[in-house]
Amino acid sequence: MSSSRWTGTLAGLALIGTVACAETDNPTALADLDPQTQFTISTSRVETFEEVEISVSATEGGRPMQMSRAELEMEPASGGPARVVEMDKDGDLYTTHVTFFEDGEQHLHFRGTVEGHRLEMEVGESEIEVHRRHVTVGPYWIELELSPAPVFEYTRTTIHLFAYAYVGDSRGEPVEGLELELEAHTPDGDVSSLDVVQEDGGEYESEYLFGEAGDYELHLETQLDGVTEDGELHLQVLSRMTSADEANPIDDEGDGHGH
Repeated sequence: MSSSRWTGTLAGLALIGTVACAETDNPTALADLDPQTQFTISTSRVETFEEVEISVSATEGGRPMQMSRAELEMEPASGGPARVVEMDKDGDLYTTHVTFFEDGEQHLHFRGTVEGHRLEMEVGESEIEVHRRHVTVGPYWIELELSPAPVFEYTRTTIHLFAYAYVGDSRGEPVEGLELELEAHTPDGDVSSLDVVQEDGGEYESEYLFGEAGDYELHLETQLDGVTEDGELHLQVLSRMTSADEANPIDDEGDGHGH
């Protein structure tokens, strides 16, 4: 009797183990799913060097999908390397915070491991347009581009400034011949006046050797008909041990028109 009872118990355990394996590693069951996804961005205009929140709602049959792991892949349309970040569960949403360092179109791919399975599946995709970071200084809309980007400590960086007329909450025609002054303020409060060279098409360039990691300020000043206008950009310079995904955004201050 005792031997018979043990045999039955072991057979039951073996059956449970077989069923569990089939449930957790079944590509056919995953293929039968028909997920619906909706991507939400925290700002209507995504700009470089600005942290944004990306949320994804994933449902199947009208019910939220439960993921044991979810991640977002960001692939530049320009053909640059893709980045992958993990997403956190926030109620029925999956959310992450990212910073883009190059402008242009980005392809977003949401992937996840559905609870009850071990296999990852492509759940949904979307596209966004990333614009150069900008600040308005008086009547000018000025966009920023840094090369290389992101900025790491002790790196000589080319600062590109693109000046446009500020028309109706957007940029107008390029502005050439602008009297533009630029200062770099270090975390310790040291100030460097940078030489600005005018290029074609309203582009202005300067170079700066960033020092130790920390918060830097770029002060912009223009003069028009004897009137001085200014604005500033706050830039986080990263240490070599810091992931680029941890970069803080650039914040606009001064005239209050930054977005």
